[in-house]
Amino acid sequence: MTRDESLKLTLEQKKFCEEYLKSYSPTLAYRKAFNKPKSHSATYAYDLLQRQHVIEYIQELKNELKKPVVVDLEIAILKLQDLAFNDNNPQQIQLKALDTLHKVLDKNNLTLENDGINITISRKD
Repeated sequence: MTRDESLKLTLEQKKFCEEYLKSYSPTLAYRKAFNKPKSHSATYAYDLLQRQHVIEYIQELKNELKKPVVVDLEIAILKLQDLAFNDNNPQQIQLKALDTLHKVLDKNNLTLENDGINITISRKD
Protein backbone atom coordinates (compact mmCIF):
# COMPACT_ATOMS: atom_id res chain seq x y z
CA MET A 1 0.00 0.00 0.00
CA THR A 2 1.36 3.39 -0.91
CA ARG A 3 0.99 6.48 1.25
CA ASP A 4 -1.62 7.79 -1.22
CA GLU A 5 -3.68 4.65 -0.75
CA SER A 6 -3.41 4.89 3.03
CA LEU A 7 -4.93 8.35 2.74
CA LYS A 8 -8.18 6.60 1.78
CA LEU A 9 -8.47 5.54 5.41
CA THR A 10 -10.23 7.88 7.76
CA LEU A 11 -8.47 8.93 10.96
CA GLU A 12 -10.76 6.58 12.88
CA GLN A 13 -9.91 3.67 10.58
CA LYS A 14 -6.20 4.31 11.02
CA LYS A 15 -6.66 4.47 14.79
CA PHE A 16 -8.65 1.23 14.60
CA CYS A 17 -5.69 -0.46 12.86
CA GLU A 18 -3.25 0.87 15.45
CA GLU A 19 -5.46 -0.18 18.36
CA TYR A 20 -6.02 -3.58 16.77
CA LEU A 21 -2.26 -4.21 16.75
CA LYS A 22 -2.07 -3.37 20.45
CA SER A 23 -4.69 -5.90 21.56
CA TYR A 24 -5.66 -8.01 18.54
CA SER A 25 -9.21 -7.49 19.75
CA PRO A 26 -11.28 -6.07 16.88
CA THR A 27 -14.14 -5.10 19.19
CA LEU A 28 -11.92 -3.26 21.65
CA ALA A 29 -10.04 -1.56 18.82
CA TYR A 30 -13.30 -0.43 17.27
CA ARG A 31 -14.63 0.95 20.53
CA LYS A 32 -11.43 2.89 21.19
CA ALA A 33 -11.04 4.21 17.66
CA PHE A 34 -14.64 5.23 17.09
CA ASN A 35 -15.54 6.00 20.71
CA LYS A 36 -18.61 3.78 20.45
CA PRO A 37 -20.39 1.61 23.02
CA LYS A 38 -20.04 -2.15 22.98
CA SER A 39 -23.28 -2.87 21.12
CA HIS A 40 -22.67 -3.69 17.45
CA SER A 41 -18.93 -2.97 17.79
CA ALA A 42 -18.05 -6.57 16.98
CA THR A 43 -20.05 -6.47 13.75
CA TYR A 44 -18.58 -3.17 12.61
CA ALA A 45 -15.07 -4.25 13.60
CA TYR A 46 -15.42 -7.46 11.62
CA ASP A 47 -16.62 -5.48 8.61
CA LEU A 48 -13.60 -3.20 8.84
CA LEU A 49 -11.22 -6.15 8.99
CA GLN A 50 -12.64 -7.40 5.68
CA ARG A 51 -11.74 -4.22 3.78
CA GLN A 52 -8.65 -4.53 1.64
CA HIS A 53 -7.25 -1.08 2.44
CA VAL A 54 -7.60 -1.81 6.18
CA ILE A 55 -5.88 -5.18 5.81
CA GLU A 56 -3.05 -3.56 3.86
CA TYR A 57 -2.62 -0.76 6.38
CA ILE A 58 -2.43 -3.26 9.25
CA GLN A 59 0.23 -5.17 7.33
CA GLU A 60 2.13 -1.95 6.69
CA LEU A 61 2.07 -1.16 10.42
CA LYS A 62 3.27 -4.67 11.23
CA ASN A 63 6.16 -4.26 8.81
CA GLU A 64 7.11 -0.96 10.45
CA LEU A 65 7.22 -2.70 13.84
CA LYS A 66 9.65 -5.28 12.48
CA LYS A 67 12.23 -2.70 11.43
CA PRO A 68 15.18 -2.56 13.78
CA VAL A 69 15.64 0.56 15.83
CA VAL A 70 19.14 1.92 15.52
CA VAL A 71 20.45 4.04 18.35
CA ASP A 72 23.80 5.73 18.18
CA LEU A 73 25.81 4.21 21.01
CA GLU A 74 27.56 7.42 21.96
CA ILE A 75 24.27 9.34 22.16
CA ALA A 76 22.73 6.57 24.28
CA ILE A 77 25.68 6.69 26.67
CA LEU A 78 25.48 10.46 26.97
CA LYS A 79 21.72 10.31 27.68
CA LEU A 80 22.27 7.65 30.34
CA GLN A 81 25.00 9.79 31.91
CA ASP A 82 22.65 12.76 31.99
CA LEU A 83 20.05 10.68 33.80
CA ALA A 84 22.52 9.07 36.18
CA PHE A 85 24.40 12.18 37.25
CA ASN A 86 21.57 14.71 37.35
CA ASP A 87 20.87 15.38 41.03
CA ASN A 88 17.39 16.63 40.12
CA ASN A 89 16.38 13.11 39.11
CA PRO A 90 14.93 10.76 41.72
CA GLN A 91 17.43 8.30 43.12
CA GLN A 92 15.60 5.36 41.58
CA ILE A 93 16.01 6.88 38.09
CA GLN A 94 19.69 7.61 38.74
CA LEU A 95 20.36 4.06 39.91
CA LYS A 96 18.53 2.51 36.96
CA ALA A 97 20.48 4.74 34.55
CA LEU A 98 23.76 3.76 36.23
CA ASP A 99 22.87 0.08 36.04
CA THR A 100 21.92 0.37 32.36
CA LEU A 101 25.03 2.41 31.63
CA HIS A 102 27.19 -0.25 33.26
CA LYS A 103 25.53 -2.98 31.16
CA VAL A 104 25.96 -1.01 27.93
CA LEU A 105 29.60 -0.27 28.63
CA ASP A 106 30.37 -3.82 29.70
CA LYS A 107 28.59 -5.37 26.72
CA ASN A 108 30.48 -3.16 24.28
CA ASN A 109 33.83 -3.37 26.06
CA LEU A 110 33.84 0.35 26.68
CA THR A 111 35.29 2.33 29.54
CA LEU A 112 33.94 5.51 31.01
CA GLU A 113 35.58 7.87 33.39
CA ASN A 114 33.63 10.68 35.00
CA ASP A 115 34.09 13.45 37.56
CA GLY A 116 37.57 14.74 37.53
CA ILE A 117 37.48 12.47 35.12
CA ASN A 118 37.81 12.24 31.40
CA ILE A 119 35.06 10.63 29.50
CA THR A 120 36.65 8.26 27.06
CA ILE A 121 34.85 5.85 24.87
CA SER A 122 37.19 3.31 23.39
CA ARG A 123 36.45 -0.01 21.82
CA LYS A 124 38.51 -3.01 22.79
CA ASP A 125 38.39 -5.21 19.71
